[in-house]
Amino acid sequence: MLDFSAAGIRFVSDKPLEKNSRLRIRLDPKQIDEGSSEWFRLWDVQKDDQLNMQGKVMWCMASGSDEGGYEIGTCFVGKLDDLEDKRNS
Repeated sequence: MLDFSAAGIRFVSDKPLEKNSRLRIRLDPKQIDEGSSEWFRLWDVQKDDQLNMQGKVMWCMASGSDEGGYEIGTCFVGKLDDLEDKRNS
């Protein structure tokens, strides 16, 4: 992971991904900076929880720092548990 915000993450992949592709994103909040209390509040997560999100690829481009790699920009669509609950109701 290169960076993150409350809206999504940016990471490097060895394969290009198509725009609008959906991804399962697992985040370990223990690796997120303590100063990101807004992030924890927004996604209703505790420091000890693992967070399973659905993300959508917003852009993909050749990485300037990782030869042969691709930088992927995503936005979060929602927490997978919440999305699955909506589908099942």
